[in-house]
Amino acid sequence: MPQYLYRYRPFNQNALLELIHGELYFSSPASFNDPFDGNNMFSFDGATDDHWRTFLEKFSIRSYPDLSPEDRKERIDTIIRSGAHREKEFHALQQESWGRILTKLNEGYGVACLSSNPDDILMWSHYGGCHKGFCLIFDRAPLQQVFLCQEVTYSVTYPVFGEFVGQDFNGIAKSFLFTKSDHWAYESEYRLLVDPRTRADKPGDRLYPIPEGALLGVIFGCRMPQKDRLTIREVVSRKWPKILIFEAKKSLNSYSVEIEPIGKKEQGDGV
Repeated sequence: MPQYLYRYRPFNQNALLELIHGELYFSSPASFNDPFDGNNMFSFDGATDDHWRTFLEKFSIRSYPDLSPEDRKERIDTIIRSGAHREKEFHALQQESWGRILTKLNEGYGVACLSSNPDDILMWSHYGGCHKGFCLIFDRAPLQQVFLCQEVTYSVTYPVFGEFVGQDFNGIAKSFLFTKSDHWAYESEYRLLVDPRTRADKPGDRLYPIPEGALLGVIFGCRMPQKDRLTIREVVSRKWPKILIFEAKKSLNSYSVEIEPIGKKEQGDGV
């Protein structure tokens, strides 16, 4: 894993308040901009009878908890013997039923999206307020001590049924949150995952304190207005006096931005 991770932000009230209060907001997967992201779609390619037995037992225990072990086994054996589990209609039905369970679990989680790349012009355009926002620099190690931190896997196809069916429902739900279409590979994304439902201090709250020592710096977008830069500098000087300030500049030779430090004298101007 990379040592540093980056969180692109537009310059708006929510992003500014996060910086002022030293917090990270963890979104519900239900709010993601990609309808496939965390949507629990999966492929049955290569599924064996043993895979199906595992799946049907899990689904049966969750959906019909009062069934005796004997009755449950008999129902599962009947399905396997009939070959119904190999039919497309059965696949669609199970995908829909299981998908509803996993979607409900997923929507309760909180996700903070970061990148291993601070100079991607698409990331600045899409998530950094069209280059008018800023990007926070984090040390991964302190984040990982507090939150589940994992790299996103990019794929052309959906996750394969046989690869995750042996996990419990929460494990399966999490696996979907770390898999996306390869259309998004340019993001080089890492995700922090929490479960606000289990918080002891503030149950359900999606704002979490930034771990001590995690925030190392901030990068101004190449089109960030001077007045917004001054606002960020003022917040940094009061709340985060030890972090460094950088700026993205358009390259003179290519379609790219270069990240450069802002000198101490300039950092102090106007603060």
